[in-house]
Amino acid sequence: MTILGTLNGWTATIVGVAEQPGMQVTMLGDGKPLETKPAGGNLQVTLSEHLPGNYAYVLKAAGSAHGVRSTASRQMSNRPNA
Repeated sequence: MTILGTLNGWTATIVGVAEQPGMQVTMLGDGKPLETKPAGGNLQVTLSEHLPGNYAYVLKAAGSAHGVRSTASRQMSNRPNA
């Protein structure tokens, strides 16, 4: 899953991907597990305050990829924390 552009918050919502038991989300260039929580059938990911790079970020969901077929078929939106 790829996020492009300048972020306007510290969370990203991965539309169409539900949290699965054993799923772990990490960011390329960091490798530390990110906090996740369900968000109405989607997956909300809390990003690190120290992002590697400035314009593109790649998230990897591992452990249980049930329902994730390809990154191209998923929509991602970044939203500021409420």
